[in-house]
Amino acid sequence: MSQFHSAWQMLRFGLVGIANTVVGLSGIFAAQRLGLGAIAANAFGYGCGLTASFALNRRWTFSHRGSLAGGALRFCVVVLIAWTINVTLVLFLIHLGIPAGFAQVAGVIPYTAAIYVGCRYWAFTPSPSMQPRQYIR
Repeated sequence: MSQFHSAWQMLRFGLVGIANTVVGLSGIFAAQRLGLGAIAANAFGYGCGLTASFALNRRWTFSHRGSLAGGALRFCVVVLIAWTINVTLVLFLIHLGIPAGFAQVAGVIPYTAAIYVGCRYWAFTPSPSMQPRQYIR
């Protein structure tokens, strides 16, 4: 993959992240206006944001044409791993005396990196039928 293609892919990933945030927050606020409590509204909004992230990253960022179900399952595993890394770091930083707000901001960095790497190299890899054929001479 060329440097230009990699940079363009990272830019698309960042734009999808912005869209994911807007969709997620919109879902949270809409659910709250409809009377859902904070936890239910948060879960609904995150579900909306993650669904948008999956769809946009799968097709636009990584051009994945493999199994929808397989990609969705791998994407969920990647997000769960990234979230675990995030929470672990946030709790560790708070334990060290770092204010919670700063710890939360610091936790976004490895969370985002883990999702990008996990999606690029595992969740949205091309299916075997999409791989270039290797010919033995």
